[in-house]
Amino acid sequence: MSQNNKRLNYVSILGFGDALVSLSMLQQVFPEPQQIRILGSSITAQIQTAIVGSQYELVEITQAHAKTFSIRTSGLGDILNEVYQVRRWSRQKLSGRDVVFFESPSLRNKILFSGMGTKLISPQRTDSAYRDRAKMLESYTGKSIYFPDCPLPEKRPESVLINPSARDPARAISLPVLHNLRTYFQDRNVNIALMDPGATYQTLATQFDEYYGPSDLATAAANLRRHQLYIGPDSLFTHLAYYYRIPSLTLVNVNPDFYFAPPGTKQQGNYFSEADLLDAMQLPAKLDRFLHLS
Repeated sequence: MSQNNKRLNYVSILGFGDALVSLSMLQQVFPEPQQIRILGSSITAQIQTAIVGSQYELVEITQAHAKTFSIRTSGLGDILNEVYQVRRWSRQKLSGRDVVFFESPSLRNKILFSGMGTKLISPQRTDSAYRDRAKMLESYTGKSIYFPDCPLPEKRPESVLINPSARDPARAISLPVLHNLRTYFQDRNVNIALMDPGATYQTLATQFDEYYGPSDLATAAANLRRHQLYIGPDSLFTHLAYYYRIPSLTLVNVNPDFYFAPPGTKQQGNYFSEADLLDAMQLPAKLDRFLHLS
């Protein structure tokens, strides 16, 4: 399909990790910043400025995490106001010349953008958010997007960064598991740092070799890059470690959904469940094999 007479837009209004995934692949198929416009949020702007370094035109059509996609935690009034604001902007700024790509397949896409005369394109959900978005963009542009599997440890790490926090509290690492991990690495003389974006674990700061409290995104990313291994729940920093090609170990729920995980997470087995690491007697053998510390 010819793009010469089209105005291309990409909607990025979900979360930090989603914005990172989307922007990293957009750079592969739209290397020139004038080729596509991002319809995003302050989150998208932070990822573009602090991490990816792309220079796409970015219109903040909503402030942060889209309330329309967070029905469980957003009030009905906030959701309706967001829908009204986005649709008002769309009526004023979009036309039949516009093509709008979305990060995920959802009825909410049509609620926000239908009826504007624009062509709406959503990915088809299969088993990976990475691959689904890539297939959507590859089909339209004819270009290939490359995502290697997430790296695994190849040698004994000298330093590890643990981030027990997650935006969804149900995904956070429990204190017993955090204690087991700290003991494990300290017993093996591995430098261990604690990342604490929400200042939730300040009382534990002296128990670690390094402590990183609340900071801006660029500083947090720089701290991550100082270490040879990252351990945390499925969150932005799991995707950031993948983006920087830093080996990582993802801690997942009992019944994990690997749809949003970096490529290779499930196939390569670079994840553990809470139960795997709750037993202090069993934990060393499991981690030794994974981290080449035996």
